[in-house]
Amino acid sequence: MISPEPTDPTDPTVPNDPTDPASALPASISDERRQALNEKLTLAVGQGRIDLSEFSTISDAVWSVTDVGRFTRLEQLVTGKTAPPDDAEIDRLAQKAAPSPEDADATDAPATKPKGGISSFSTTINHFEATTVVPADHVPTQSTWFGDIALAGVIRLGEREGYRLIFGDLDLDLREATLTASTTCLRVNSVFGDIKLTVPPGVQVVNRMTLNFGDVKVSQRKGGPAPNYPGAPTVVLTGRTIFGDLHIRVAEPGERQGFWNWLAYG
Repeated sequence: MISPEPTDPTDPTVPNDPTDPASALPASISDERRQALNEKLTLAVGQGRIDLSEFSTISDAVWSVTDVGRFTRLEQLVTGKTAPPDDAEIDRLAQKAAPSPEDADATDAPATKPKGGISSFSTTINHFEATTVVPADHVPTQSTWFGDIALAGVIRLGEREGYRLIFGDLDLDLREATLTASTTCLRVNSVFGDIKLTVPPGVQVVNRMTLNFGDVKVSQRKGGPAPNYPGAPTVVLTGRTIFGDLHIRVAEPGERQGFWNWLAYG
């Protein structure tokens, strides 16, 4: 009988011994844990502690960090349960998202996790989630005839906002906006005018507008489609436009629109 040759422990083709602590696989971060932290960030947006661009930055880290220790530090900073952050910008923003003492009870309340996984932006805006709550009783707050409405920069939006335009365009750049609710409903009624909405990566957009003689156009950020993280802030578009297009654009804060993109989408 021939005895088997001894194996070389340094040979990468030899499987690890599961009983050896040194060969154990590194700890992983579950999707449920990431989603729970992302929902705390959404609450921070709704309470006005961070704007949408800051949410986009932190949320991207929440879903991309693989080091357990680093992720745990983000959890502690967002919940306000750790020492002051170091010089890292992401740590500063995460601490900014931490609740104030009066908001602590609301933040610690269990949140309802949305169903479904991460999908592409183009799919999300046309997929009406049954769990999406749309605020009612919209009251137009701005209206214009033969003129445009353009809002950008550091602006604050209520839970319900309304716009009415006749022979004019609406341009809403929400990349640095602060919201007062996790779901913001924008009701737009437009005749002979285009509607442009720009959001940072990670923010969900649900389109419930009725377009007569108009198209829906979606342009992505540079580098490909933006992920839609479960529990992210949601912008719901409702209303009606006649003889006008709806253009939804995803772009990083400060990112300029390229010439060909402008030529294709306006």
